[in-house]
Amino acid sequence: MCCAWRVAQRGFYVGLCLVTALAAGCAPVLVKPGALDEAALRERLPAENLLQQISGGEQILEPGPAWLAGIDPQQELTFLGVAGADDHNFGVLLEIDLEYGRLRYLPLPGDETPLTILTDPDRRAALEAFVKPWQDGPGRVSGPLVRDIPLTEIENRLVAPVPQPQQIFAVAANYPSHLFTDLALPEKADLITRLREARPRIFRKYPPVAAPGSSESAGQDYATLPGPFDAIAAPRRVHVPSLGGANRAVPGHLDYEVEIAVLVGRDLAWDQARKMSDQELREVVAGTLLFSDAKVRDPQAMGRIIRVYNEEELASDNPYRVGEEALDGTLGTWDELTCQWWSYAAGWGRYAAHGPFLVATSDPGKFLPRMLLSARSYTSAPDRHVPPPRGVPTGHLLLRQATLSTTAVDYPDALVWNVPQIIRSLLDPDGNALAFTGEAPALRAGDLIALGTPGGAVVSAKPWWLLPMAEDLLFWKGPDNFYDMFFAPTEGFYLHPGDELFLWGEGLGYQHLKVSIPEPGE
Repeated sequence: MCCAWRVAQRGFYVGLCLVTALAAGCAPVLVKPGALDEAALRERLPAENLLQQISGGEQILEPGPAWLAGIDPQQELTFLGVAGADDHNFGVLLEIDLEYGRLRYLPLPGDETPLTILTDPDRRAALEAFVKPWQDGPGRVSGPLVRDIPLTEIENRLVAPVPQPQQIFAVAANYPSHLFTDLALPEKADLITRLREARPRIFRKYPPVAAPGSSESAGQDYATLPGPFDAIAAPRRVHVPSLGGANRAVPGHLDYEVEIAVLVGRDLAWDQARKMSDQELREVVAGTLLFSDAKVRDPQAMGRIIRVYNEEELASDNPYRVGEEALDGTLGTWDELTCQWWSYAAGWGRYAAHGPFLVATSDPGKFLPRMLLSARSYTSAPDRHVPPPRGVPTGHLLLRQATLSTTAVDYPDALVWNVPQIIRSLLDPDGNALAFTGEAPALRAGDLIALGTPGGAVVSAKPWWLLPMAEDLLFWKGPDNFYDMFFAPTEGFYLHPGDELFLWGEGLGYQHLKVSIPEPGE
């Protein structure tokens, strides 16, 4: 009996060491090299020397007007929102003059917005004809109509370039680099092919959604969404699922995601969309803009842990099921409950910053490839209750995500799902996970759809098969323990009060966001 106990004990410790070694081998790193498209960084940045190499392989950047180089409003109508004493809240961009440090724009009449212009072909054509002479030289557009802003003041003057959307949706797992770099999937082209055959997973980011089983955040509609240079709130506590369907509150872990969003230019329901061709669905898009899809990771991680712990699987007729073990194991169950938790995680606070520019779609059949980039800082300020990771430079914006975003299927980091697929998934009522709100949604003119994020976010999932193995070996551990194990190595990596975010999209401008303490009630 003693020998049997020793054998069992030895086997247990061997297993424990194996799990520890596997976990250590998958431990996250500050910089994820696979998330940085070095070719795009060399060839697509608007100016040289915008990134500087420092110790430990880190690259730092400084926000400023140089990041606005290369924006050409004469190629496509480009809109902006302006705050100040002027009655005109919106305008059309004429030029960014780096030599003299000025941004020049034409105010729109007080009763017009970019959306009203883009949804009226005659008004759009008239505006294009009116501003076109500007490319022949300043002064060709009537001088008294033109306004300008010093580039040194744009962070104080520019606001969101569209009226507040009624709805914002976002697509999960839509970049190969996010799947391979952040979600630990094996880097195989056939995985992307298989995933394209399944239904895109979409969640709602705005208006905010209450956590399942809780009404605490219901009714918090956050009357103003953050602009491109505002603050986003680091969460104090958020709800996560627990065994038995109950919820519990935990400290939140706020993650960053740089994305491109498209502006919906018309009302659209499923009975219309189901009859439309891909080209007709592309024509629903009125414009493109930079988007921040920051979110708390806790509900996502805990929901996944509980479902693995309970051995829940996707039903064979689930439209989101891929039918490939690695993909279904990593992406997990996607149904109304999962979608509601993800929507809660994405809309908990003032996260959905968009702008500063809205670029009108000139050719609905072709979306220009645009490079995306994000950087973040770590502060050592007292408000940051969790210290930064050991050895990380503080007070600098450090490069985290960089990729060339395109819908072309021949590019390694092409979107998994294109716009027509996304719109159909969002509207199709058959098995629609978004129906947790009561029914499948309809799109409205002015809504936004964020298309997904490239690799390089904080979240670093363990391989899909590790949690069941760990559960078998660490049989006395429960979901709460595995939740703590998931976040413990990366506690300081997430965004905390005093940290900053920098997001940039080629031809779309940049965002500079501060992370703040939530307001009372948030």
